[in-house]
Amino acid sequence: MPATLELDNGDHITYEIARKKDVNIINEATYPGARRQLYQKLLDQRATIQSLVRHHLRLRNEDACIVEDRWIRGNFNVCIPVKVRSAGFNKNLVFRCPMPHKLAEAKYPGTVDEKLSSEVGTYVWMQEHCPDIPIPRLYGFGFSDNRHFIHEQRMPFYFRFWRKLQRYFGNYLQYPYLSQYAFSPTCLRLPTAYMLLEHIGPDIGEELADIWKEHRKDSMRRQNLFRGMARVMLSLARIPQPRIGSFEFHYNGTITLTNRPLPCSVIILENDGAPRTISRNETYTSTEPFVTDMFKFYNDFFLASPNAVSSMGDCLGQMAAKTLLRAISYHYI
Repeated sequence: MPATLELDNGDHITYEIARKKDVNIINEATYPGARRQLYQKLLDQRATIQSLVRHHLRLRNEDACIVEDRWIRGNFNVCIPVKVRSAGFNKNLVFRCPMPHKLAEAKYPGTVDEKLSSEVGTYVWMQEHCPDIPIPRLYGFGFSDNRHFIHEQRMPFYFRFWRKLQRYFGNYLQYPYLSQYAFSPTCLRLPTAYMLLEHIGPDIGEELADIWKEHRKDSMRRQNLFRGMARVMLSLARIPQPRIGSFEFHYNGTITLTNRPLPCSVIILENDGAPRTISRNETYTSTEPFVTDMFKFYNDFFLASPNAVSSMGDCLGQMAAKTLLRAISYHYI
């Protein structure tokens, strides 16, 4: 039986199959070990996770807070279900932690916090400006440097009043938007960043991935899906943005559109060894330079990837496609 390598999805791959793949199999082969190591660290910190949930929700000692054993893993995060049962709060939550080995943290330290900052900034902006878009409620979060932030609702009255005044005068003076999340110091330490979110269960809805194969040919369901997506896009487009980039949450609680554009494809390729061509604080006021820099990013990855091509013909074909895209892009942008 030929030797195989374990992949993150549980499959095993032989050398003959691996050498024909375009992806970086050598890098992917490190994922299972890194994931098990992260899981073990989080398992060892179950009590800390429980205490952090109590800290964010201001739970009493008699309130039940249970960290469940059934964890949910995505492409970039691991989600730890948490049950909270108290007199004033009876909900299922998700303690979501990013996986550093999937986010280029080893090559570009700080990428995990950058991702969390952009996600939190987007959550806060949508909660404020697009309340018609249903998203899970964000109860709190923490960065890898152990800075923790909780919602103002869990703070004393005088603190909420003071923040409301700050927000009012800040908006009047056109300062950066002050979010409803405030720094809340604690001695608790966790070896990763995290977000504490509302859990969307079967009582609220089903995941599209779970029912897509069964209902994808249903014209009525497809129509509902596309209309829902269109409503989301129109709601977001109602407020034009001054530049192309990502929202950024700052440690003083403000939100600005000052982070580089951060689609998941950029993170995936940087994790596979692509050189970083767009700095973290670089944004764009027009489309043309953004597209040009994205072309450069993909070209640099093509040159840096050890398995970018499989043959001379494949190389010439990819180079021709990239040249053609550059040549015709100005017709459409």
